[in-house]
Amino acid sequence: MSLDQYRSKRKFDETPEPPPSKPPAQSGNRFYIQRHSARRLHYDLRLEVDQALKSWALPKGPTLDPNEKRLAVLVEDHPLEYGKFEGTIPQGNYGAGTVSVWDHGHYELLGELSIHKQLERGDLKFRLHGQKLAGEFALVRTRKSPKDWLLIKKKDFAVIPGWDPESDTRSVLQSSADASSIPGALQAEMPNTLSPMLATLSKSLPEGPDWVFEPKWDGVRSICVLREGKVTLISRTGRLMDQQYTELSDLPGYISASTAILDGEVVALDDHGRPSFSLLQSRIGAGPAQTRKFSEIKPVTLFAFDLLYLNGFDLRQATLLDRKALLKSILSPSTLVRYSDHFTGNGAELLQAARENQLEGVVAKRGSSRYESKRSTDWMKVKISSQQEFVICGFTKGEREPFGALVLGYSDKNEILFAGNVGTGFTQRSLDHVHRVLKPLITKKAPLAEIPKIPEKITWVEPKIACSVKYMEWTKDGRLRAPVFVGLRDDVDPADCVYQLSPEEPIIDTAPLSTPHRQSRRPVLIHEWPHPQVHQPQQSLLPT
Repeated sequence: MSLDQYRSKRKFDETPEPPPSKPPAQSGNRFYIQRHSARRLHYDLRLEVDQALKSWALPKGPTLDPNEKRLAVLVEDHPLEYGKFEGTIPQGNYGAGTVSVWDHGHYELLGELSIHKQLERGDLKFRLHGQKLAGEFALVRTRKSPKDWLLIKKKDFAVIPGWDPESDTRSVLQSSADASSIPGALQAEMPNTLSPMLATLSKSLPEGPDWVFEPKWDGVRSICVLREGKVTLISRTGRLMDQQYTELSDLPGYISASTAILDGEVVALDDHGRPSFSLLQSRIGAGPAQTRKFSEIKPVTLFAFDLLYLNGFDLRQATLLDRKALLKSILSPSTLVRYSDHFTGNGAELLQAARENQLEGVVAKRGSSRYESKRSTDWMKVKISSQQEFVICGFTKGEREPFGALVLGYSDKNEILFAGNVGTGFTQRSLDHVHRVLKPLITKKAPLAEIPKIPEKITWVEPKIACSVKYMEWTKDGRLRAPVFVGLRDDVDPADCVYQLSPEEPIIDTAPLSTPHRQSRRPVLIHEWPHPQVHQPQQSLLPT
């Protein structure tokens, strides 16, 4: 791309704007949005293409509302250095006014055509991974002028009706990452043990000014520990997941911290940018060679939503909003890691947007809450569809091989109660995979409190494996109606598979119940990562 027009419009002895330098050998996929308070306030969208920034001026700024089509005027290409430019252009110079970097991150080209072909035809589709903007967009050229385009937000998980870019005008480059200034931050060694905070299931979202709302990502929960340029991934049950999601080993390159502990969800996105738990199934039980192959073909994304430790400071006694602000300031969004933003105001609007975009649900969090390693009513989750985890207690003989259906149960105090059978939702590949996982656990003893009266022969297994199942509702006799198998959950303790209400049912206490299986869980010792060989009782989460 030629930068001659950029040079001709500027006097570099009078303006602080950067002159073009020698471009890198290869082009990347960075994007920038700058807020330009000139004669008229506007925003500038810049996409990295061919060692320069393809640029459009947005008179009304970007949008996260699909009902708003924003004019985008194609302007001259800018050098790559301009993406991080902030400062005041003096009066008398082209574009006089103050410029700040309103957002930045990476973009992902959508469709089979190259970016040059899409620009040529006047229909450019891309997905943004930024600190403020996320999801799918299109730039469409109008018929009025070759310079007039429209920026259109596509309907996906990131939609916010009525969203206004002026509601957050801060510079993403000026955010502070000083943990010592956060009220409640404690200078301390990295804690030896840590279990995730869990949300309580609810029929409806709470209301009030102290509540914020996040999308519920349908993935695998992970505590991510960064130290000495390396990351360790820990599941809810304390299992190491480093070899399962090898592409996340590059995570430290996107986090500005020497030491940190993040909480988030490992998610596989489908072709429409929606979370798909079924796409994660290929990772469960896969060997090293398969894992490397899957990480190249369909890499996962970490949606980070909390920060528990940073550069020598334990943040769990700080408020949620302070922790999230600090997390946002140290994270550089990409296809590998994204900041899971929260929304204030009417949670019902986010719930409706989640429903329209086929997300799992919404999590409401009290903005002033501290981080507790237990299930808490300061975090409340509402599911759009009925889906939960069950203990696999056995499998039945059927017309197909190697089994007909899974026998499901859920924990209730010291017993496992029968929930029903699930025989749909399988492919032949998943049937064979589940059977391989269950075969070493076959036992003669039934793990259920009462053996169900069903005609099929049951092969019992030890209740050590959980799976996710979608269903229509619970019947009056306590059985699942129209269950569909979703996938195995090697990150869920069978003791956590308790009865959960359907969206239409009244709220109940869903705290995990005490069962014998819970005694088998142990915390992973953080100071032993990545080789936690020592077994010891749970210690205090805050160092003494």
